[in-house]
Amino acid sequence: MSLSREEVARRVSERKATNIDRRTCHRVVPMEVLNLAIRQALFELGYFDVYHMASPLEENRPDANMWVEAFDAKYEGKGKFTREDWDQLLGHCMAVTDYPASAFAPELIAAYPEAKVVLSLRDNADVWHKSYMPSFVKMGKQLYKYAYEDDFPRTGKQVYEDHIEELRRLVPPENLLEYNVKQGWAPLCEFLGKPIPDHPFPRVNDTKEFLSKMEQRTAKVKGVLRMVSSVASLLAISRAAPHGHAEAPNVWHWRNSSNTFSIETDYYNEAPVTGRTVTISNGTVSPDGVERSALLVNGVTPGPVIRANWGDWIVVHVQNNLKDQGTGIHFHGIRQNQTNPMDGVASITECPIAPGDSFVYKWRATQYGTSWYHSHYSLQQWDGVYGGIIIDGPSSMESDVDAGMVFLTDWGHQTVSSLLSKAESSPEPVKLENGLINGLNTHDFFVLASVSTANYTVGDVANFVTTNPPRRDTIMLPASGYIALAFKTDNPGMRTS
Repeated sequence: MSLSREEVARRVSERKATNIDRRTCHRVVPMEVLNLAIRQALFELGYFDVYHMASPLEENRPDANMWVEAFDAKYEGKGKFTREDWDQLLGHCMAVTDYPASAFAPELIAAYPEAKVVLSLRDNADVWHKSYMPSFVKMGKQLYKYAYEDDFPRTGKQVYEDHIEELRRLVPPENLLEYNVKQGWAPLCEFLGKPIPDHPFPRVNDTKEFLSKMEQRTAKVKGVLRMVSSVASLLAISRAAPHGHAEAPNVWHWRNSSNTFSIETDYYNEAPVTGRTVTISNGTVSPDGVERSALLVNGVTPGPVIRANWGDWIVVHVQNNLKDQGTGIHFHGIRQNQTNPMDGVASITECPIAPGDSFVYKWRATQYGTSWYHSHYSLQQWDGVYGGIIIDGPSSMESDVDAGMVFLTDWGHQTVSSLLSKAESSPEPVKLENGLINGLNTHDFFVLASVSTANYTVGDVANFVTTNPPRRDTIMLPASGYIALAFKTDNPGMRTS
């Protein structure tokens, strides 16, 4: 039985947000379709209800608690999530689409082998990746942390291709339809055994419509995003790079079925890499267009942000690849409660990490808020060895947009050791050429114009030349700089400010 578009709209409009504990529920309708993206079309073919990303975020928020359990079971090895659990969570649905269900394709296929699987495809991975980016940007990395290894812009296309191959491998051909919505009703209805509706295929963008609604409620949604973000911190959970693949800088790999670690692994000889791994090395950078040598953390400066939850144990592996310097990492402002040897202050709480050696820091986030980490050896922090720390915790009000860390730093075109040598041998003050915002800045802070010898005081008329179209410059100064502005007007009726 198909439903008219009007009937679907009526049912959806009459459905109210609920507060149901799915643990008290059981399956009441058969699971017939497993899909990723065509909720509206499935509605019109008579499937009701159809689970979607909006379901735990908008329609029944307690669902998020069970999704936490599902993610824990799959990615952290905490307990099991069985067919009975899926029936409790999805028992009111005849079909599932979209994330987070798509993160459990193998589990859902195993739980419902009788269900038809519709593999929604785009023209190619590039088209899909471009269309999905707005979801990633607006909903944030936290939501897609598991599915895309915390780096959707980099890994998304490969995950898309891997997902397609996985479904082709898991689903019998007679139960799988590879489908592009451009094909319309015919192949979908033939596969599902449904009559073709007498109206056009719906062109509703479920994700776009959902995100539009969510923009109005971002602050509230952030609380519900515990579904993923509170499962664990970025650092305290064990993750492993599959054998044969080097771990990419700033990227972690969850310990899951895609790698070779299992309960059979000989843990006396093998173990997954845990926490954050950072490598400090020499390099060359030109953040403002002027090339100079620097010290880099995982190949960049500032280094990757360390983000965790209040109460997490944080593990940071530091590898010193510097040519001729020791190093170490100090976690600024972090109270090392009973972990003082982890404070990273060279020659006080530890010996410097020698070139070629490594050290593992482990400490607990007993506070929450933002801070930074940096080398406490010599003046390395000023040459690039630093990065941000964010410890998420309770708050009286959520922000509308989490813009992440913003670092404002002075920057010179010489190494700090060169500047120090000059300072020790000359009475002239050390001048820095620029300032950086998160390690970059193409605007020259110190563009000096010719000025007259006149000294202007409060009340003097300034000298200013207008242009058409008007020109606006933003001038930013580091703490060690200053600037004098002079304005002049040849129109007595014009005022400047």
